[in-house]
Amino acid sequence: MNILSYTQQMQDVLRKDPGVDGDAQRITQISWLLFLKSIDGFEKNNKKENYKKILDNQFSWDNWTNKEKYKDQKELISFINLKLIKYLSTLKNISPIHKLVSKIFSNINNYMSSPSVIFELIKFINVLYSKSDNNKNHYVGEFYEKILSNLQEAGNAGEFYTPRALTDLISKLVNIKKDDKIIDFACGTGGFLISAMEHLKTNYPNLDTFDCSKNFYGVEKKTSPYLLCTTNLLINKINPAFNVLQGNMLDQSFNEKTYEKKFDVIITNPPFGATEDISIQNNFSKELQSKDTADLFVILLMQILKDKGRAGIILPDGFLYASGSKERIRKKLLKECNIHTIVRLPKGVFNPYTNIATNIIFLEKGSPTKKIWYFQQFTRPGIKTYSKTKKINL
Repeated sequence: MNILSYTQQMQDVLRKDPGVDGDAQRITQISWLLFLKSIDGFEKNNKKENYKKILDNQFSWDNWTNKEKYKDQKELISFINLKLIKYLSTLKNISPIHKLVSKIFSNINNYMSSPSVIFELIKFINVLYSKSDNNKNHYVGEFYEKILSNLQEAGNAGEFYTPRALTDLISKLVNIKKDDKIIDFACGTGGFLISAMEHLKTNYPNLDTFDCSKNFYGVEKKTSPYLLCTTNLLINKINPAFNVLQGNMLDQSFNEKTYEKKFDVIITNPPFGATEDISIQNNFSKELQSKDTADLFVILLMQILKDKGRAGIILPDGFLYASGSKERIRKKLLKECNIHTIVRLPKGVFNPYTNIATNIIFLEKGSPTKKIWYFQQFTRPGIKTYSKTKKINL
């Protein structure tokens, strides 16, 4: 199966629907369909005793997506808008997965207005799953990775996607272990968590990924990437129902309720260029206060990382050199953590979203920095800068 061609065909089908506008909205619509298909797979594969099904029969994937049950295809739109989404958004809180589905669909709107387009998308999704290895969802994962990458190419919500080459590299070099408690506190579409699990599967071939998911934590502030993230995790056999939440990790009330624990590993690409309002800034000591979201996440990293805990974090140049609060945060980081390695990334890694110069900082908490190894990664020969068609690879 040619995933690139398949992805293009599927998005072209959705472009025919007059109710859907723009790449980000198209991908959100594909995502909630994929999410439901993944929940269907979760239901069918769950062999535990006393398991309470999420979906009543009339709302199961095989039932409501069956074209033959609708005499008039317009009944499908009515069913989705008036019954399916309402049912899913009001599920009783029986288990973490029920709570997750209800949370997701309380923020979902169906913008598709063409029954024929929806049925065509359903057909595409069923084919993707039928051609994938049942235990790996290989084609589904590859397809979803491609459409998330397309978000970045469009320069539309690209802040939610970190190139796979970077998430894979950081997971590999931080060297995540089986029992590590891992967090990405600005998890976007979940790329770091997926790379972390792939790293573990390489080193522990018999790993039960759904059980291991209990050690995977993620927080995403915005509704749209939270849907993209939970769908992405489900596709990749990671259960997001345990510890992947929507909220702002910098909000003290949220943080105290949810993340009083300490973590073995932090892998993240916090939003740079973003700012936080004064109520969030006031959660931090006066001398370290900053409007810059990335600065505040560095302070948070020091607070929630265990002694001997490891981190790989992508930060812009400004953090390394600027004065003021950045300098004070930097000094604290150098004192409390061993920043052993800094990798300078080449131009265009995050194009077209931003061309800011960036670095990966690797550190271990618990002892001060004495010596830093600096590396510079250049672009491939013949390329001046990376772009949407010329991407960095592992």
